[in-house]
Amino acid sequence: MSSRSAAIPDHLASPTLRKPSVDGRTLVARRRRALIATYIEAFGGKSAITEAQLVDVRKAAELTALAEQVRAQAMRQGVTSLGDLSDVVKIENAATRAVRALNLPRSQVPKRETISDFLARRAAEKVSGDAHEDKP
Repeated sequence: MSSRSAAIPDHLASPTLRKPSVDGRTLVARRRRALIATYIEAFGGKSAITEAQLVDVRKAAELTALAEQVRAQAMRQGVTSLGDLSDVVKIENAATRAVRALNLPRSQVPKRETISDFLARRAAEKVSGDAHEDKP
């Protein structure tokens, strides 16, 4: 133990010193890292963020990544009961509350892609893909 606090063991005292217990190669782990980087940048970079804010950033990133994963799974497999739908809504609400708790300026909160943005992007990709196929 360090002189920091007699009640908190060193391995728990600083989340930045702990090694992640998840495989960093998974899709959800990569998304978590991307969200953490986005939120830290919104605070003004690593030097501008406190340890407490970093804990909140990780929580928000993890809940958001998990909510995205749960929603994607529900979309692939379908929702078979109201309980399943309720679980999706609960984790999405928890993620939203965690992001709001960061108190980021509205312009700094990463926007989710709307369905119209998605369709417009897909149409543009298809057009550019078709243009490349036409060239000899």
